[in-house]
Amino acid sequence: MTTPFQPVMLLAHGSPTSLDDLPDFLSSVRGGLPVPPQLIAAYEERYRQIGGHSPLPEITARIAAALARARGRPVYIGMRHGEPTIDCALQQMLDTIPTHSTVSLTAICLTPYYSRMTVGGYEAALRSAVDPYGDRARLTFVKDWYREPDFLRAIQHTIETGLRRLPLSEQGSATIIFSAHSLPERLREAGDPYPQQVYETAQHIAGRLNWPSDRWILAYQSAPPTPEPWLSPNLMDEVRRRAAADAKQILVVPIGFVVDNVEVRYDLDIELQQVAGDLGLRLERAPLLNDAPGLIAALSSAIDRAGPVL
Repeated sequence: MTTPFQPVMLLAHGSPTSLDDLPDFLSSVRGGLPVPPQLIAAYEERYRQIGGHSPLPEITARIAAALARARGRPVYIGMRHGEPTIDCALQQMLDTIPTHSTVSLTAICLTPYYSRMTVGGYEAALRSAVDPYGDRARLTFVKDWYREPDFLRAIQHTIETGLRRLPLSEQGSATIIFSAHSLPERLREAGDPYPQQVYETAQHIAGRLNWPSDRWILAYQSAPPTPEPWLSPNLMDEVRRRAAADAKQILVVPIGFVVDNVEVRYDLDIELQQVAGDLGLRLERAPLLNDAPGLIAALSSAIDRAGPVL
């Protein structure tokens, strides 16, 4: 019996490759809606301040290459809002094998947490792309992997690295603010697992560090300007609150992200740093995992735990 082709598809949010691509990218993120010129201009300025483009595509390519080496299997990249698209990645995959061969595909997202709004959207897009191929393409989808021990150990290591950026005498008294991308509050009210999964991660890591409960908190960042309530507390508001309570050193740990992107390079490293500076705070950020061995091991373990393709 012929062994089926068993590739992996690594799914990521995507980003514009240049400022010229920004309007189409933002329209895709907004579900095809027109993008107001002022929003395009605001994002153009953000990308200019981080060098004109996001590091996400390049880092994602490095992760895919490392995961392919670890698995001994081809790894394709599918972007929900960018190139290569999920449809194109699937077609590229199928073009590499004979017409009547079978593909047993395992897909995993570059986010550890499940939300119907985020990972659920990736899954729906991929299943829609796979369906026309019938039995030729069978899919296993990894919904979340936030409990992977390698992931948790790797995050703890980034915190230890971040704390070392503070003076030795101040490391033990720092406030740790874990951050994750905000989502509409209605998702929590509807029972979406994302807020609980992110909180469990923060709680687990704070416990591993024996960090005092009054000196760590989970906050949310990067919510768009909208009248709809989004998850709280807001990261900037929490930094201001901690400053008012006489905190002097804050370490932000963006556990909601595993790869450097505009929400980290601009929202944290530029915008939030400006707020902290105005408040007289010393604020440092823990590094992202990017293509660190711990992330590759966590992704590989999550794929193993997903079991056989059905």
